[in-house]
Amino acid sequence: MNVMSISQIAEAAAAAERIMAPGLEGGAAIRPGVHLWRLTERHPPLPTVYEPALCIVLQGRKRATIHDAEYEYDPGHYLVAAMTVPARSELLDARPDCPFLAVVIGLDPAHLGPLLRQVGSSDDSVAADSLRPMASTPMDPGFARTLLRLLDAAASDPMWEVLGESLLREVHYLALVGPAGGLIREVARQDGPSAPAVRAIRYLESHVREGAEISALARVAGLSPSALHRHFKRATGQTPIQFLKKLRLHRANDLLLSGGGVTQAAMAVGYGSVSQFSREFKRHFGVPPSRAR
Repeated sequence: MNVMSISQIAEAAAAAERIMAPGLEGGAAIRPGVHLWRLTERHPPLPTVYEPALCIVLQGRKRATIHDAEYEYDPGHYLVAAMTVPARSELLDARPDCPFLAVVIGLDPAHLGPLLRQVGSSDDSVAADSLRPMASTPMDPGFARTLLRLLDAAASDPMWEVLGESLLREVHYLALVGPAGGLIREVARQDGPSAPAVRAIRYLESHVREGAEISALARVAGLSPSALHRHFKRATGQTPIQFLKKLRLHRANDLLLSGGGVTQAAMAVGYGSVSQFSREFKRHFGVPPSRAR
């Protein structure tokens, strides 16, 4: 990262601090599709679910781990999460006097669809055999400059109303033509080699409560059950059943954090037994659901 990018990221960090509530510990949605995070303490690897987004660190350092793959990102690199995937997240650098600051910008199909048609295909698409759900990519001056403009606009209602959508579109465009653009294009394609695994993931996302038999999921993906298993595990590092279980637990955790009860959360994500849900929740998160908050 050159001197100009470093300066722009430092300015973006200052802009983020101005937007956030004083002393905020955690995350906040500042505009549709844009979240800011501020944390003052490191934490060990914790289970989480990454959804399609650009994760941009302004200050500090973080690591995402999926199966045997690690992705570190810092002010010199941003993370492209191209598909929904359970992972482990570790905060590597955060202190009260130098908090971890990050912007998360959702990869919105409403922006990606038209841009993909305009940008067209590219030789850097990712083959199914090497498909990964994430990539850590270098921050370039153009991306850093647009990010700073985005945060400046996010701080002003009139400015956001006029410029917000165009700046979000510009960020999506720069990600598409950047080093990880091939990954984003491959996951977004309807007919590429990764499409069966992506279709299966999206089906499980929208059917968390009822789930799906492997045979039914294979039909959605257009593969045999054994081929689906291979494709899915190659893309996500886990089987469809493992993926669904983790997705259910994280959806339940979201319900608990928003004030729902344990029984309500368990039933909402498809558990027929509250005791089984509590056991699996504690095994995954390290605390019982009654202490999720």
